[in-house]
Amino acid sequence: MSLFHLKWILGTLTVLLLLGAVVLTGSRPRGSLRRLFMKWNLLFIIGMASLFLFSNVQTYQHHYQKRTLQLEQELLVQAQQQIKQRATFIHNWILHENSGAEEDLKLNLKTISAQSIATASHLVDRYQDSLSETQLTQLVIEALRPLRFNNGRGYLFATRLDGTALLFADRPQLEGQNLLDQKDSDGVYYVQEMISLCRQQGEGFVSYRISKPGSDSCDHRKIAHVRYFPPLDCYIGTGEYLDNFEQDIQQKIFDKLDHLATDHSLSIFAASYAGVSLFGPGKGKNVLHVQDQNGIFVVKELIRTARGGGGYVRYQMPNELTQNGYEKISYCLPLKGWNSYIGAGINLDHVAQNIALSRADLQQSIRRQILQSAAIIPFIVLFLWYVRRRFSATIENSVNILKDSLHAAVSNSQHVDLNRINFDEFLTIGRETNNMLDQRRQAEQKLEWIAHNDPLTGLTNRHYAVESLKALQRQLHSGSSLWLFMFDLNRFKHINNAYGHKAGDHVLKTMARRLLTLKPTPLLTARLSSNEFIFAVNLSNTTTAEQIATTLRQEIRQPISYKEFSLQLDCSISGIPFAQNDINELLHKADIAIRLVKPDRTYNNFLLYDEQLDQKIRKMEQLEKALRHALLHPEQFELHFQPIWNLETQTLKGFEALVRWHHPNLGMVSPGEFIPLAEQKGMIVTLGKIIFDRACETLARWLQLHPQLANEALRLSVNMAPQQFVTDQFTEEVQSALERYAIPPDMLCIEITETSLMENPELAIQRIQSLKKMGITIAIDDFGTGYSSLSYLSQFEVDTIKIDRSLVNTIDQEHTVKRIAAAIINLSHDLNLQVVAEGIETQEQLQQLRQLNCNAVQGFLIARPLRQQDAEKLLAQRTLPWSEIK
Repeated sequence: MSLFHLKWILGTLTVLLLLGAVVLTGSRPRGSLRRLFMKWNLLFIIGMASLFLFSNVQTYQHHYQKRTLQLEQELLVQAQQQIKQRATFIHNWILHENSGAEEDLKLNLKTISAQSIATASHLVDRYQDSLSETQLTQLVIEALRPLRFNNGRGYLFATRLDGTALLFADRPQLEGQNLLDQKDSDGVYYVQEMISLCRQQGEGFVSYRISKPGSDSCDHRKIAHVRYFPPLDCYIGTGEYLDNFEQDIQQKIFDKLDHLATDHSLSIFAASYAGVSLFGPGKGKNVLHVQDQNGIFVVKELIRTARGGGGYVRYQMPNELTQNGYEKISYCLPLKGWNSYIGAGINLDHVAQNIALSRADLQQSIRRQILQSAAIIPFIVLFLWYVRRRFSATIENSVNILKDSLHAAVSNSQHVDLNRINFDEFLTIGRETNNMLDQRRQAEQKLEWIAHNDPLTGLTNRHYAVESLKALQRQLHSGSSLWLFMFDLNRFKHINNAYGHKAGDHVLKTMARRLLTLKPTPLLTARLSSNEFIFAVNLSNTTTAEQIATTLRQEIRQPISYKEFSLQLDCSISGIPFAQNDINELLHKADIAIRLVKPDRTYNNFLLYDEQLDQKIRKMEQLEKALRHALLHPEQFELHFQPIWNLETQTLKGFEALVRWHHPNLGMVSPGEFIPLAEQKGMIVTLGKIIFDRACETLARWLQLHPQLANEALRLSVNMAPQQFVTDQFTEEVQSALERYAIPPDMLCIEITETSLMENPELAIQRIQSLKKMGITIAIDDFGTGYSSLSYLSQFEVDTIKIDRSLVNTIDQEHTVKRIAAAIINLSHDLNLQVVAEGIETQEQLQQLRQLNCNAVQGFLIARPLRQQDAEKLLAQRTLPWSEIK
């Protein structure tokens, strides 16, 4: 029985079943849920079964036709993909082999350059003392001129960095000429590129197009390797023409692939665009004009497709290329730069056989599926009818129970009784209803908590803290001693930067727990901002604000364990009595006091607010305004120069540039006042640029007065602020100043504080390396005041360590300090570093440093900072009357 006859038999049965379903269900539009569910389910089951039977054969017939076409397409596409993958694989393999060969060529050229440099170096080392520069140059050139390689094609060439040709083996007439204007057919000034490459990297490869011996064309690509040779201030190099090299490589690759070519169902081939078969059918022959039985010029069509980027070509295999002609489809790809193409093809007769077998299997499979479906449907209909009848009664009961439970949940927020529900779907609705009720209660509680508390520490947040302080203030009574304390964590930013924000969060939560355990117990604890806290305490007659601050600081300074680290912080604290102040004003005054704790270095890092602080703030604001104006008029700043003396030779080693500010109205302003202010207010970078520029200008003047300084080991040291040191433009600004004033980099010493290095050691290493490449000397200033520097000292490429005056002040009094200084000096000498001691004020300090083999010193004992004209007088003398200070 064919699919066509079976379709009409089952179609008639479908119509009869639909008519019977309509009669059974009737047209009553209303009724109970149970009866309505049963009626429509009966109609649905019979209707769906009828529609399925009616359309089943039709669907399978269309499926057969469609699937047959799909099979043909799929098998053809599969064949196309197979040959495309084969062609692509061969294409990529060829390119890989070719690129690897080019790398081998580069390695060979680099080796030849290195050997020629070695030969030249040997001649220079041997004869530089006995020959003049011209004779030595000629000796090296003549030694390299006859060298040949790569079957005699390769030779050596040499050119000075000013463009003058020293050696041009195949064009000796160019020797002695300037080749800077030489360019290839693409307009590339290849000599200039070679010079630039040698100046920047010392050596490298340059690719260009140029003519070669025996050819008038200037389009021959050449790769050359050059290497700088300092003794002659020139580069020496060699090169190879790629077309000669590629011809050898291509022939080797095609010989390998010829062994893989086959004339069976799947084959590979290649030919030049001139029509010559490189491997595969007709190897070695010109097959450009070979036609198939349909008159198609097969090779021409393959060439056209390859030139267009590659693709498929379908044709009859010509009898000239095979014994048995057959229909074939091939995929070809261009071999760029080789003037050829590569391809793979498949015999379509094999594809047609597979299509016929698949079509027969598909027809048999569809026939079985139709018969199986017709036999199973009646049993499924009866079973579904029985299940739906039982199910409808249970649904009606469960719906009523769920309806009542949901009404109670909505009206009274009463949980649904899950034990009364039978179906999992309804049970899920009940559970979700209960969850929504619980989540609503939790959300209300959480919103209320968030409105009053800090999410990280659990302390009162800033907004609710103001309300709580107002409530405490309203409860004040005569005789009470309610105080507000504010504190922030010093160097908290360093914790985040060095250990990550998770470490910072751990610290804040730990501090919050310690604050809650403070005695006497605070009436209020709150976190105002990142690392700023407040708490209110009612002081007893025996407890003072200073005692509370001391207790708090002791708690804060306790080490905090985080992973394998032990973190220790300090804090700044301010305090103010409540009285009847406005709460916002109270917080403002506490903030004013805490801002002055660090600059003033108050006792125990604690400061009580009084009215004098307002005056101090106004003075600081006045000074800030004056400093901003002074930065726009840098003539108010001048440099003084403190001499640095060599202890061993008792001669002048250099100066340290120190900035001084002479304000028209305020007079001389102490650096201890305006430099910390510039750091706090973000003006230190601008000030640092002015200082560095003045220092470079001074060095340029000194070189004019004393040109011999360029050849002496005398340096001017300039302090660099941490904020300036980490700016993105720092190294460029330093390089620009050196070029603008034309001063030797080795006459400058940039001093960087120990703490600024340790803020970001990785960035500091990058900055120092950049400065060292310029030739600038690097010194670590204030050494001994930071932390963990000894572990990093070997990583920083510094030249000098400057021992801080805080160690020098007591070196003759405290044995421990002397041992620390000795350790620093010995370690520095082990690392080949110079050591300079700052702040020498007594003979005893000088004697101790001399015993410890300190290299150099500076301080008031020897010389105070000098004005420029006095420094220039000392610069002319360069000796120290040591008899006066010994």
